[in-house]
Amino acid sequence: MTGAQVSAITRAPSGDLLRVQATESSGSTLTCDTDLVLVVVGVRPDAGLAAAAGATLGVKGAIEVDEYMRTSLPDVYAAGDCVVTHHRLLGTTWLPLGTTAHKQGRIAGEHSAETAGSGAVSGPRS
Repeated sequence: MTGAQVSAITRAPSGDLLRVQATESSGSTLTCDTDLVLVVVGVRPDAGLAAAAGATLGVKGAIEVDEYMRTSLPDVYAAGDCVVTHHRLLGTTWLPLGTTAHKQGRIAGEHSAETAGSGAVSGPRS
């Protein structure tokens, strides 16, 4: 069942199954019992702030960054689900994954710390 709007997922009276209540794209309501519910939702990179500041956007509207996570804006780094990924097999793509975001954050932090000593501004200072 695709394109449906789910209104509830509850335990069926039998206790062994899940009961799904939904409205199909045609407008008809549907109730069905199942042993598995797979919810797939779309995500998009939230790059509006960077775009408004003049950053270059890349694949699927994600912020374009180099291998050190530098954006096209001077002294601005970005990492996580809002940026493109430089993947060895896939090339430049967009992969909104926690493991990828973690690695990107580490790269951005390490590189910005290295360049901070050279007079570059890498972010807010306390």
